[in-house]
Amino acid sequence: MDVKGINNGYVNPNLVNAYKNKKSVSTEVTEKSNKINDKLELSSAAKKLKGTEMDKAKLSEVKEKINSGFYNSEAVLNKVVDKIYKEIAG
Repeated sequence: MDVKGINNGYVNPNLVNAYKNKKSVSTEVTEKSNKINDKLELSSAAKKLKGTEMDKAKLSEVKEKINSGFYNSEAVLNKVVDKIYKEIAG
């Protein structure tokens, strides 16, 4: 019986390099993953609203509604369900 190993003798070059450099494979992956940068872009309209009194007032109103349980009410939940249904149904 002739045993050739897994994958017909193919050895992943990244594993060989990691072994030679005395790094773990997970370190190799982590170092490559750190090169990806996320990006957030705000529209000019959003930039204009940032920090305005209207923005602060609206935020206070939403916080108050959350604390009072307004968004958990049957009426609000039914409106959300209706809008989702209309969007799905077309």
